[in-house]
Amino acid sequence: MVDVHYISAGKHYLMAEIVTGSDLRRPDNVPPPLTPGAISGRPQNGVIHRNNLSETTEAPEGHPAWVHITVIVVAVAVIFRLCMIVFTLDT
Repeated sequence: MVDVHYISAGKHYLMAEIVTGSDLRRPDNVPPPLTPGAISGRPQNGVIHRNNLSETTEAPEGHPAWVHITVIVVAVAVIFRLCMIVFTLDT
């Protein structure tokens, strides 16, 4: 953390200058920075503990049923619209 002196402030900005002679320090409650390539919020060992149950963070197999139904409905709507366009151009 750095001690600063505020020069000016507005609705969308804040300008400050570092106070000379102050030492740089990290607050006690701030964790150290992540290593390059690490993802924040994900445990390093790949296991999430919820309510004393351990679950792996692997991707689930397949998609939920509603995704398949949505894809089918959209495909039918597109085919129907294309048929309407083709048949109206013929007449």
